[in-house]
Amino acid sequence: EHSGYDPIEKTDDFNVAKLDTNITIDVSDVVAHQENNVTLTLVNVNDSKVIPGEELSVVIKDEFGNELFNGPVPTGPDGSVNVPFVPVTDGKINITVSFAETDEYLSSTNRSDDVEVANIKTDLNVSAVDTRINGTSDITVNLTDANGNPVNNGTIRLHFSDGTPDVVFTIPDGNTATEFPFEFTNTTVGKDVTVTATFVPEEHSGYDPIEKTDDFNVA
Repeated sequence: EHSGYDPIEKTDDFNVAKLDTNITIDVSDVVAHQENNVTLTLVNVNDSKVIPGEELSVVIKDEFGNELFNGPVPTGPDGSVNVPFVPVTDGKINITVSFAETDEYLSSTNRSDDVEVANIKTDLNVSAVDTRINGTSDITVNLTDANGNPVNNGTIRLHFSDGTPDVVFTIPDGNTATEFPFEFTNTTVGKDVTVTATFVPEEHSGYDPIEKTDDFNVA
C-alpha cells in the first residue's frame, strides 16, 4: 500500500509431456503342437526403466490365419509378461503388441519379424505277431508326437515285402488314439514278411514324417 506501483497479472502455459514407451518382444525356438512362450516387456524410453502394472494387447497369428492368442495381459513387477501359445502348423507366426495411451505414458506398438515354427518330432513303432498258414498276424502301430500326445492328421501307410497291397489309414481331425491295429491275412503260404509303417503328415501340419519296420513269419 502506498508503494507507488500499479498491480498487474499475466498468464502463460507450460506442458508436462507424457513419457514415450517401447515394447520388446523376445521369442525363440518355436515348435508346433506344444506350448511356447513369448516374453513382452514395456519400457519407459526416457530412462530405459521397465513399466509394471500396465496392460498390453496381444495378437498372435500364423501365416494361415489361425489365431493363437488374442487378448489383454498385464505387465508384472519387472515390466514383463510371458504369453503362452500353441502353434497348430509349421510355417511362420507374427506377434503384434500394443499399449494404449494413459495419463502418464504415450501409446506404442511393436510387431515381431516373422517367427519360424519348427515341426514337432514324432515317434512311431510297429510290431507284428508271427502266425501260421491261414492265420492272422496282428499288427500294431503306435504313433505319438515327441511329447506323447496323439497326432491329429496325416496317414499311416503299411507296406508289405511279399507284395500284399499297401494298407492306408487316414488319421481323422481331432484324433485321440495313439494305437492303430491292423490284420494281415495273406497267409496261404509260409514266408517271412517285412512290414514298413510310414507316417505321412498333411502339408504344413507341423509334424515330422517317420518310418519304422518290423519282421514277422507265416509258418
